[in-house]
Amino acid sequence: MAQLQVNKGEVVDKASLFQRSQSMAARTNHLVETMDQLETRVEALRDQASAMEQEKETLLEMLHGVQSCQDIRNISDGEREELNVTAERLINRVLTVDISLETVRDQQQEESLNKAMEILDEAALRLKKDMDGSKRCLSTLLQACLPDEGEAGGTVTRGPIDQKIPVAGHWMLHSRIRRRYVRGSAC
Repeated sequence: MAQLQVNKGEVVDKASLFQRSQSMAARTNHLVETMDQLETRVEALRDQASAMEQEKETLLEMLHGVQSCQDIRNISDGEREELNVTAERLINRVLTVDISLETVRDQQQEESLNKAMEILDEAALRLKKDMDGSKRCLSTLLQACLPDEGEAGGTVTRGPIDQKIPVAGHWMLHSRIRRRYVRGSAC
């Protein structure tokens, strides 16, 4: 039979305490499941924000490309002016969209990112003068973000590697180089 305990004048059935702990476990499981669902939604939100940033860059590149396109030089001055005014209006509207997606980094990661950005800037500056040297430099930078190849074709990692780094590296590299050096030759 269940034991009864008197606590401050109340009668407590010890069997009901066991049921409460089961209830606590169920609540805990529910909260963990909720947190897992929220984490999935947060990642989806970050992915969407990243896609929006990329779309903004693409739109700006396309608008600048239209403005510097060879075909625009072959139309009348009035039509050219109208296209340029429209392009400027659209560029200004795109620039009003502010998307902020930040990644929390420790000091070592910040230093590595700054060094990588310096390498990208150097490569972008050298790009027109030394295409092969720039390509080797950028390839080396990308390889630093990838796992090392081990024996027999397996991969060996020296530490945790964020699988999104190569994707971010490609996007960052392409957008930086296009933004600085390729815009004028879009058409």
